[in-house]
Amino acid sequence: MDTQYNEKIRKNIYNWRYKNIDTYKEYQKKYQNYYKTTQRGKISHRKKSHKRRFKEQNITHDWTTQQEIDKLNETHGYCKICSKYIGINNLTLDHIIPISKVPIGAVYTINDIQFICKECNSRKSAKSDINYSSILKPKRLLNKLTLRMESEILHYDRNLYSKILDLMQGQNPQFTESDILFLNNL
Repeated sequence: MDTQYNEKIRKNIYNWRYKNIDTYKEYQKKYQNYYKTTQRGKISHRKKSHKRRFKEQNITHDWTTQQEIDKLNETHGYCKICSKYIGINNLTLDHIIPISKVPIGAVYTINDIQFICKECNSRKSAKSDINYSSILKPKRLLNKLTLRMESEILHYDRNLYSKILDLMQGQNPQFTESDILFLNNL
């Protein structure tokens, strides 16, 4: 019975929209303009505009809109780089490792972004706070992995060893900063 009732409601809504198309379009326009001014609306609009770049490089964002809002609110409106108060609405999302520098198929997590002012974001451009070449080191390491290195990695951390094995199998594991520092010192 619920499905029949729901279907009846849908038909009534469709008929009302069809009969009052101008009123409906005006309502939609007002709602969309209002939604774009909210935090959630701004984030949604920005995600849609970045979709093309992410598709080209097969990059995915692995966080929710709510996580992004929470991270933005944690800043209290201060730029992460210059520590200037800009206001929450004037901060821009920045990928710590630029999109142009990550390997194809990378997965960004909530920890891979920061909120900074427009000036710092423009100045930073495609540079990185982290030396991104060190993050790519595990892939170069695979070509010259020796038994001594394998035993050192295994002795250091079994999880790191399994991440390297995952990398060898074509997966994209997440390396921590301590993993990267250890691999750089090999």
